[in-house]
Amino acid sequence: MFKKIAQILLVLFAGSLVTCYFFSNVLNDINHKYFAQGGDGIKDYYVMLYHLKYDSSYLHSQAMNYPYGENIFFSGAQPFLTNLIKFISLHIYDIRPYTIAIHNLSILFSLVITVLIIFLILRHLRLPYWYSLLIALGITFLSPQIDRMGGHFSLSYTVFIPAILYLVFKFHQHRKIWLSLGIMVLFIIVSFTHGYFFIFYAILLAGYWLYHLYEKKRFDNKDYWNILLQFIIPVFIFLLITNIYDTALDRPQWPWGFLVYRAYPESVFLSMGRPYWQWLNLIVKV
Repeated sequence: MFKKIAQILLVLFAGSLVTCYFFSNVLNDINHKYFAQGGDGIKDYYVMLYHLKYDSSYLHSQAMNYPYGENIFFSGAQPFLTNLIKFISLHIYDIRPYTIAIHNLSILFSLVITVLIIFLILRHLRLPYWYSLLIALGITFLSPQIDRMGGHFSLSYTVFIPAILYLVFKFHQHRKIWLSLGIMVLFIIVSFTHGYFFIFYAILLAGYWLYHLYEKKRFDNKDYWNILLQFIIPVFIFLLITNIYDTALDRPQWPWGFLVYRAYPESVFLSMGRPYWQWLNLIVKV
């Protein structure tokens, strides 16, 4: 047990060290540094700070869509983090002056925990310790989600995808009710962070349970309870809140861009925007 604790502490230390190396210029004045000074980035800072200072509701914000306001889920204000700060400030101690620091640190802390969770996934697959540590560092700090720190902050939490994968791995192995509760809580948190995470989790968990049905040919009573906790309750809560507290009546039913902003094999596997892949065009046109 002592050896495992020491190994985990070493992984956390390595993740913290690399994070501090890459973001040292942010950490030296964390409450006065902005990851973006324009575009969606500054908009996200604005709606978060406005919601904390002026909005009386936890789920509705007057920061956008004047004069009617907007559902907090559609404003980019990170409802989970912002409302947690709001609740603590109103009922325990006012931490709103440190909102920028809390926001920035939450994203950077996510990187450290991502290293740990990817390490645990690789160890779960029985890969060697040092190999798992180096690969966990590589996967984390090459994550394309880090690019979202320049504008879409709620999508830059690298921890959310490996966290659900690890919990599903553990649940498939042990099938304990507390793991289903953990998946439910995580599903609700990510849904209150960004709708894309909600869609990702919903598809992943639906796919897992379809696989389970294919493998076992049927669901037993425990399976129904686990599906209720892992899937049905989080989906119901998200859809309930985003629909009941949505006052806008003129949202487009067919948003533009679905067939324009799409991925290609080279953009998925090669990161063609990076200079270290440019040599490939000399060999074959990508």
